[in-house]
Amino acid sequence: MQDSATALAGGRYLLSELLASGGMGDVYLAMDTRLHRKVAIKFLKAVANSDTNQRQRFEIEARAAAKVSNDFVATVYDVGEEGDRPYIVMQLLERETLKDRILKGPIAPSEAITISLGILSALGAAHEAGILHRDIKPSNILFDSNGRVKVADFGIATIAESGDDDDRTVTLEIFGTPSYLAPERMLSGRPSAMSDIYSVGAILYEMLSGKRPYVGETPMSIVLASREAKRIPIDELNPKLPRSLVEIVDRALSPEPGLRFQNAQEMASALSLVLSQEDWLVATLEQTPLLEDTLLLSTVGGVADLTQKIGPTTESKAKPWAFLSFGPFRVPKEILYALTAVLLVAVLVVWSTLASNSSSNRVPKITTSTVIQPAVTSTTVVTTTTLPPPTTLPPAPAPARGGKGPPGKKK
Repeated sequence: MQDSATALAGGRYLLSELLASGGMGDVYLAMDTRLHRKVAIKFLKAVANSDTNQRQRFEIEARAAAKVSNDFVATVYDVGEEGDRPYIVMQLLERETLKDRILKGPIAPSEAITISLGILSALGAAHEAGILHRDIKPSNILFDSNGRVKVADFGIATIAESGDDDDRTVTLEIFGTPSYLAPERMLSGRPSAMSDIYSVGAILYEMLSGKRPYVGETPMSIVLASREAKRIPIDELNPKLPRSLVEIVDRALSPEPGLRFQNAQEMASALSLVLSQEDWLVATLEQTPLLEDTLLLSTVGGVADLTQKIGPTTESKAKPWAFLSFGPFRVPKEILYALTAVLLVAVLVVWSTLASNSSSNRVPKITTSTVIQPAVTSTTVVTTTTLPPPTTLPPAPAPARGGKGPPGKKK
């Protein structure tokens, strides 16, 4: 296929520049002359076109992507054949891939979780439709103009109803992206939903740390490392991560499929709960470009529908426990509030007891007042002392002998 502006595919798609080239196909920028919109067209490579298996795989990609209806899957508009080369017409996604973004360094936890939720929503819909992606990796995660995740490239997907469940693509998978493949897949095991979940765990690990969970000089060295879980703990590479998020990464990357999240919904629920529980994490959401307004997760595949800004989800609102984190320790807020109330009551009781004891041992207050009483021969100044009850006032002093009153000022 010529990569010139004069080439026309299917009588309606005017080809322009070559956008990307992979092992199986070439992707061109094109203009849909009927709908007047830009699209991306993927052509099967000529060398691959002569391979029956590769041609069948290309057709499966088109069918798989078209079969999945989800906001986080790159939309397939059309399929066709130009000459003897089949092509797929897809939604044009001009922004960088997740691989490009990771190359700039670790991604903020809130954004990494949000991206993971989008991937899981797409996988949940695919699994519900009986499709396993089998090649989830950063270069296959794209973003639309609004920053929303778009899962692309179902080139080595399997469709249950097609009977395409053999291991003909195991060599392609091993030498293509071994760092993101579950160990059982690289050891010729059958694909499953848990295999795709493992890939999401590997991507989440890399987003949070900037490093792949397993690296090696050969695919087999990566297989052995992943099988024995010989990786640097994620919290050593990023010590600020909450324990709950670390546990999610570790579970998704478990070498044993049965110990991982068993479906996309389960992992998505766990990640959503982290967002609702970690106060420090929620505080960073306003700085996350992907969450400027609303993140909508499709209900297809059973993934929860988050129709509001990420915060407490429907599930977490109904859950009575929320947590405060103190370093590695996590304390339920309700328990913290109860302890605070008990402490306040104890302080009030102690204060009341001390006040009562102080009142019973208090020295009586003495009040002195001066009363001027008129007298016949002199002005008499009488000083009296008033004591609080039950103290009895002392008797007034007796008059002096000779009828004289108390000493006073003479007129």
